Amino acid sequence: MQEQMNLGYPLPSQWILHPPVTIRERDSKDQIRVSVEEVASVVKEVTDGQSTWADVLWRYPTHSSASVDE
Repeated sequence: MQEQMNLGYPLPSQWILHPPVTIRERDSKDQIRVSVEEVASVVKEVTDGQSTWADVLWRYPTHSSASVDE
């Protein structure tokens, strides 16, 4: 995931072998959890400008992790 952030991806995602999927916003490092079925539509919404990251944070549960890459 650190490589995705270094390349400038605005929404790097961490894929774990079980749902849910964690999506982290590059600049704030805020994280949300979404189902596998929803991840593509959430990323598309934000990257296409249909929703802001703040909109997404309001709709989905936030996630914090002590292992967030610095």
